[in-house]
Amino acid sequence: MEKRSKRQSLATAAGEYAGSVTGAIAAAGVEVAVGGDAGTVIGAMAGTVIERTLEKIGSEVSRRLLGPSEERRVGYALEQAREIISQKLAAGEQPRADKFFDSAPGDRSAAEELLEGVLIAAQKEYEEKKAPYLARLYANILFHPEVSRPAANRLLKLANQLTYRQLVILSNLGYMLQTGSSPLKQEPYRQVRGLENVAIASEIYEMYRMSLIGSSEVALDAAGINPSALSLIGYGAKLFELMELCQLEKDDELVDVQKTVVGFLMGKNLDCSTGEDAGINAGRTKWRNLG
Repeated sequence: MEKRSKRQSLATAAGEYAGSVTGAIAAAGVEVAVGGDAGTVIGAMAGTVIERTLEKIGSEVSRRLLGPSEERRVGYALEQAREIISQKLAAGEQPRADKFFDSAPGDRSAAEELLEGVLIAAQKEYEEKKAPYLARLYANILFHPEVSRPAANRLLKLANQLTYRQLVILSNLGYMLQTGSSPLKQEPYRQVRGLENVAIASEIYEMYRMSLIGSSEVALDAAGINPSALSLIGYGAKLFELMELCQLEKDDELVDVQKTVVGFLMGKNLDCSTGEDAGINAGRTKWRNLG
């Protein structure tokens, strides 16, 4: 009985999510050309297509046996996606008008396939802090026709592989490169010491090997990273954009994670070349020496 109640509650949430999106479209007066009929503008169809996608996939997921944590993560991802879609529609943004929402006999639409992938990822993701970023990815792809079905699935797979800290790394590296707000360490690390520094270096190197982060200097291993030579490339740059990593969700852990990441990128956590403990601000706060 309890499991059945949980399935019903998630199905209800999915229905409310779909209905609110439809209402937001109607309220915004959005008109969208749908399904390749050039010159045909159908406002109501956009809401119907999105509504069907959300109700269908939400109901399918709700029929699975979800534990309390899984149900919370899936529900949260749905709610976050709903809010983002509603905000975009209210701002006058147009959903993609290609065949992303079109289905065929025996073949789901790309939107349905991607939504199920996002909800499954949220369901199984033990790092719950990633859920809102998965929701952002899905919602934004609905407004980016340049992202093909294969590319969308690839982006989701990559996002699912990354840790929460790797998202924070992409966020801070992208922000620092865009704004020039903080100077990146200008020389390669010759030696990385301390548990946190080693972990960050390894996670950066992993993304380098995944071709999410590029480097103008060849990095042979995690200890040879030159922060000033790094850049976001390919799918890494697209994840930064579509997951809206320029703005991170605030939580109790984020501040500490950002301090260690930014400190590593600036070479201020610990000068790993010399072993000297250094303050991120001269003469002020000292970073804990983890070596």
